[in-house]
Amino acid sequence: MLHHLSCKHCGGKFRSFRASQQFCSRECGHRFRREEGDRRRAAKTHVIPCCYCGKTMTTLNPLRKYCDKKCQGLAERNPRNYEPKRKRLPRQGPSSFEQIWDSARRRNYDGYITLIVKTPDGKRVQRREHRVIWERAIGIELPEHWIIHHRNGQRSDNRLENLLPMPVGDHVSFHLDISKLVGLSRRSYKKEAQLILERCLSRIIKHYPDAARFYDPISSN
Repeated sequence: MLHHLSCKHCGGKFRSFRASQQFCSRECGHRFRREEGDRRRAAKTHVIPCCYCGKTMTTLNPLRKYCDKKCQGLAERNPRNYEPKRKRLPRQGPSSFEQIWDSARRRNYDGYITLIVKTPDGKRVQRREHRVIWERAIGIELPEHWIIHHRNGQRSDNRLENLLPMPVGDHVSFHLDISKLVGLSRRSYKKEAQLILERCLSRIIKHYPDAARFYDPISSN
């Protein structure tokens, strides 16, 4: 039995043996579903400003901070040059200078030695051992967006002379440059890696003049 129907997409009249058919052709069905998907995505999009350059961007993630990778890298290298719209949560738990870390349990997560303690209010907090060692030796807390790099590549070797602080962006760039040395001899690899490290440190001190004091105590040991 033929049924006289109207297309859900174009509104044209057509006949079909199936009363449940909604479209006059496959093309109309594909176009309708594609346009419907676009409408649903548009309803979920958010227009927010980039935390670094200030340009507006359209995204499905309301927690997104940067419009592209370039802004993200510049923001991580120069955190003083912008004011984030969303404040970063403060560091949880006691500072590295408190004696509670002396009796902490030590666990190995992904090669890093992690200290685990319980605060007087019963909360379980943890911190990397290399961060505690470096902050106690230098006498200051590590700035925001900075991490500790292990010179010899061994994550569990937390000797002070093996710890090197650097911004997150410079740390990523350093490892990208190191990855390009694959195939060199051991002597050439060591020489080129040292040059890359020196360039990285000079770039850090150029952007952060106050960071020179981070490396003087380490180099003197």
